[in-house]
Amino acid sequence: MMEFPGRIYLRAEDDIHSAEHQTKLNKWILEFQRLSRESFVFPERGIRSFGYMFFAIGLILMIIQITLSSIQNVYIPSLLGSGIWIGLLSVATGVVGIYAAQQKSTRNLLDFMVMTTVLNIFSAMVVILNTIGLEMYSRFCASGRAKEWIGECGEATVILQSILVFLNVLLFLLTACCGGFVGRTLDMSFQLRTPPLVVYYSQNPIEQIIQTEEQQASKSSETSSENKTYRGDIASE
Repeated sequence: MMEFPGRIYLRAEDDIHSAEHQTKLNKWILEFQRLSRESFVFPERGIRSFGYMFFAIGLILMIIQITLSSIQNVYIPSLLGSGIWIGLLSVATGVVGIYAAQQKSTRNLLDFMVMTTVLNIFSAMVVILNTIGLEMYSRFCASGRAKEWIGECGEATVILQSILVFLNVLLFLLTACCGGFVGRTLDMSFQLRTPPLVVYYSQNPIEQIIQTEEQQASKSSETSSENKTYRGDIASE
């Protein structure tokens, strides 16, 4: 088994035109990529767990929203069935995550990360809007003006709306954790498949130092011989 000497592989410039070196280098890179793929362990259990959680939360959100919409005096700012469409998005994200875990593919994992990011953004928006709607509903009921605007106040509406807010907060936190987990996994897979950098230099630094020292020695010897010749000429005169 061949191994690279490090992340940077230094070679002389003459090796660029060497067919033997290029063949060896190509085999080396292929071997490195093969070992990198084998050393990368796809986090199947973690991705599958996130997928199942998104799927389950999405179903619960849709059921609660359908129940909330069936109440006669439900407050209008239940965001036009936000639990249904955010639930559908959560279910779809969960299905993509489960499929990515089954296929063990980084391409499907990237799709899962994109959908998780979208779900994270929408869940944050729904949390804010549902919280505002629940606060307005509670104020109307407390002020006694509920009949003028929303009809009779019901505890079931407050309870179900509070559960929706809680589930969306939970969904926001899960998508944030899942996005970080998938991002680290993808970063690790790409780093493992990157072969070391091959750098060619025009001359061996050691040979260059030796050559420089030899040139300095030859120059000093020439200078000393010239000085001796000059002194001999002065003595003869």
